[in-house]
Amino acid sequence: MSGGGFHPFGLRAMKAEVLHKIGDWDRLEEMCRRDLELARGGAERGFLLLKLGTLSAQRGDAAAAEGMIGEALERFREAGRAEGGEQCRRAQLNIMVSRGAFAEAVAAAERLLAEAEARGDEAAVCEFLNVLGIACMEQRLHEEALGHFRRKLEMAERLGLPGDQLTALGNIGCVLQDMGRYQEAREHVIRSISICRRIGDRYNEYYAVYNLGKAYERLGRPDDALRCYREDLDMARQLGDGPGEMTILEDMARVTEMPAEGGHGS
Repeated sequence: MSGGGFHPFGLRAMKAEVLHKIGDWDRLEEMCRRDLELARGGAERGFLLLKLGTLSAQRGDAAAAEGMIGEALERFREAGRAEGGEQCRRAQLNIMVSRGAFAEAVAAAERLLAEAEARGDEAAVCEFLNVLGIACMEQRLHEEALGHFRRKLEMAERLGLPGDQLTALGNIGCVLQDMGRYQEAREHVIRSISICRRIGDRYNEYYAVYNLGKAYERLGRPDDALRCYREDLDMARQLGDGPGEMTILEDMARVTEMPAEGGHGS
């Protein structure tokens, strides 16, 4: 960590990002907690707390996530690291949406979006568009959600941001699926999975493969749906997502009871 050449923080942070992306979450959590005990600088502690908080949120523990991300925000502020503080605010917005505080999340996201637009930070604009799109999607405001996600996709493609491209494509697929447009949803999700596999993003691939299974199920293609769910079950176990694993097992049991159809490819 800072002042300790034996423990270079920059390399550890890069390793943490790789572990997060490939889905090796148990190893990531162990490393971050060990590094937190050694961290001396506020920005270093902020990064580790943000990473641990993000993991907690992704595993469904919003209360723990809010506590750690709030503390991370304070550490970044003390260190004068505006970029880290903004990452914390984006994470907080996503947690607000996940617990249904839509009005609060939308108001904050719109304010931060306007600030990002004013300073020309298009990467941040992409992030806030995603929050707004998810908030609309959760409230079944389909056309508004599509508008936010499509704007994000256009910006991400222009800027060459594959991570934002894959999340936009995946979220567009979710909205289309909710609208009953299953074939269009399938096409968007397949594009998202392709990018996930190209850049090694295991976490987003996990959700995309699940959504592809849903699309196949609703298209009346149980064999293809079951193939996706089996693949996703392996990823759920790798990521340690217990609730997700139970949901997938329920989906598999339901699909197994569907009448089989022959002649369908992938």
